[in-house]
Amino acid sequence: MFNLSKLEHRLIWVDISHNKLSGAIPSWLLQNNTDLKFLNLRNNSFTGKLDPFPQHPLSSMVHMDASYNHIDGHLPKDLGIVLPNLQYLNLSCNFFKGDLPSSVGAMRKLLLLDLSFNNLSGKLPNELVKNCTVLGVLKLNNNNFRGDFFSTHFNLSNLRALELGNNEFTGGLMTKEFYAKMRIFDVSNNKMTRKIPNGIDAKVLLLQNNYFEGQIPCEGFFNAQVVDISHNFLSGQIPSCLISKAFSNVELLNLRDNRLSGNIPAEISFFPSLRVLLLGNNRFNGLIPRQLCQFRDISIMDLSNNFFSGSIPSCLSNVSFGNYFSYSWGNLMFSYWNIRHEDGYSDLYPLVLLYDFTSFWDNVKLEDQYVFNIDFVTKNNLLSFKGNILNYMSGLDLSCNNLTGAIPRSLGKLFSIRDLNLSHNHLTGHIPVSLSNLSQIESLDFSYNNLSGRIPSELVDLNFLAVFSVAHNNLSGRIPDKGQFATFGINRPILSCLSLSMDPSNVWLLNLQNNRLSGNIPIQIDLLSAINFLLLGNNHFSGLIPFPVRYLVA
Repeated sequence: MFNLSKLEHRLIWVDISHNKLSGAIPSWLLQNNTDLKFLNLRNNSFTGKLDPFPQHPLSSMVHMDASYNHIDGHLPKDLGIVLPNLQYLNLSCNFFKGDLPSSVGAMRKLLLLDLSFNNLSGKLPNELVKNCTVLGVLKLNNNNFRGDFFSTHFNLSNLRALELGNNEFTGGLMTKEFYAKMRIFDVSNNKMTRKIPNGIDAKVLLLQNNYFEGQIPCEGFFNAQVVDISHNFLSGQIPSCLISKAFSNVELLNLRDNRLSGNIPAEISFFPSLRVLLLGNNRFNGLIPRQLCQFRDISIMDLSNNFFSGSIPSCLSNVSFGNYFSYSWGNLMFSYWNIRHEDGYSDLYPLVLLYDFTSFWDNVKLEDQYVFNIDFVTKNNLLSFKGNILNYMSGLDLSCNNLTGAIPRSLGKLFSIRDLNLSHNHLTGHIPVSLSNLSQIESLDFSYNNLSGRIPSELVDLNFLAVFSVAHNNLSGRIPDKGQFATFGINRPILSCLSLSMDPSNVWLLNLQNNRLSGNIPIQIDLLSAINFLLLGNNHFSGLIPFPVRYLVA
């Protein structure tokens, strides 16, 4: 550590963030500088504990940031007593453990508290949720906290951002008045229960992976741009009363893995900004509504594992699936506070009074971003897509339903789609030649249907095709042996119906079994140098087994 001995009693503002400093935080920094107001140690390699902690109050301190270091141990028991006037405390991304001390409730001027990504545990002290009434941002995500967060002592009515994800919190949610100022509300991956209350709202609303039950409320979601209520126990229909007056700004709607049922309401077309619609693994039934064709800007639509019946709407060709995006997306920026109001007053007015440093605003986090994160089955694997990669991903999954009729020729107009999964239905007829126009397609899965006829030779022009699955149909004729179909094993495309439990880096499977394919096995199959399973059974192939096939490693 560099020598600041001549200044160690006079420091007011210390910013040594974003360096490669290591070792313990010098004890004199807090012990001797009683007038210290601003301390920023962010993004270094400091280790050790916050010990010894000063025994005297540092009444001038309003800002402390020691995030993104390697500090461990317990938080000081008298943390709030020593720093009673603190307004900004960020200790995220360290290795703190143990309980959150009750003295934190003494920091009654606290505007932002970020303790995320540590190993903190236990129940939250009542003093925090009862006394820190001006708190605007509270981040406790990715710890091991437990207990009922919204207890009878809860008095945090000014929160703009509440991030509790990836803990073990229990209990229910607050009533609608609580969400008036909310920008981001994240209680995902906890053990919370009961019904979702009427009036729930936030720009980013993350409730996934809990035990919420009952119906989706008929009021709320007015400002929501991201709504994820997946992996819960919600039941009943999507209420038309809600759709007609909410979700006007929603870009991502994820209701996957619940027990929702009934028809998809026709009013769903009222979502003009929707980019991602995930309704898979529910109990929806009836026809796929033609109103879905009005989602001109959607990129990913998942209706899989439901009970939809009837034919595939041909008008789905009107959906862009990534072709007409007017702007880049994948990240959502939003402010916690407005620096200025029309009347000149600011939510951060106390900080403005204390500082007249233009650089201060560079050090205080006034805004945040939510990085879109979704799971989608593509190339026969459940993959996670996050952030800007969503600008390049598009797909339609109608698998595992009761759909009938032919594959619409019009789907050949989905020029930008990368994944099309129609497997596990009751589709009949031929594979449309028009699908050769899907120039960006990477995965086509038509397995487990009643398709007949030949595999169109025109599909050899699909240069990005990596997965082509037609197993368990009534296809006949020869396998195309040119273009992309002649490169299996070089660029590792596969014809398969892979299990989601398989590792795609280790399992390469050619599966054309249970069809009526005939002729010789194409000699190009000798290019399958990385294949583990070769499944051509229950067809009408003839001729000799190509020489290289005999030496494929089993």
